[in-house]
Amino acid sequence: MTIGNLYYDSPMDVGYYEIINKDSKKASGNLIKVYDYSIVSHSDLIQNQERVQNGKEERYSRLNEKECEILRNGIAARESANRVNWDSY
Repeated sequence: MTIGNLYYDSPMDVGYYEIINKDSKKASGNLIKVYDYSIVSHSDLIQNQERVQNGKEERYSRLNEKECEILRNGIAARESANRVNWDSY
């Protein structure tokens, strides 16, 4: 096995390295979490992203339009700042 592309999961602010089979040069379907080196499956990552998105939508449903706008702007600013920090590595 070897390490492939680096992926960034912006909702969770986590980076993952793709695990590649050296012989076949194909992705194994698993990823290595950058900060603790744990191995997660690609499908687990997708499911987690869906849970995060569903949680966001549920929180938004309880807020009025002004509160939603403030929250969306804050999240967008945080994600933008995180992308800039991530790209600087």
